[in-house]
Amino acid sequence: MGQLTTQFLKMIYKAEDYTLDLNTAAKAMNVQKRRIYDITNVLEGAGFIEKTVKNMIKWKTEKENVLLAVNNMNCSNQPK
Repeated sequence: MGQLTTQFLKMIYKAEDYTLDLNTAAKAMNVQKRRIYDITNVLEGAGFIEKTVKNMIKWKTEKENVLLAVNNMNCSNQPK
């Protein structure tokens, strides 16, 4: 799930206005939409994203925090 989250965060970072269509993300990542909802529920609960309209999310915090989140995910996925 960590790799999917990292991939999802990278998609947000590359998206215009840091807004992402969840249907597009599911297709691009080749996963069921349920997995996308798993990721967005955690990010929304932590206050990083918000739902804007149906199937759309937007990154809420400072733009640089997207990169920090990706870097933290990459570090936490490293074998110990």
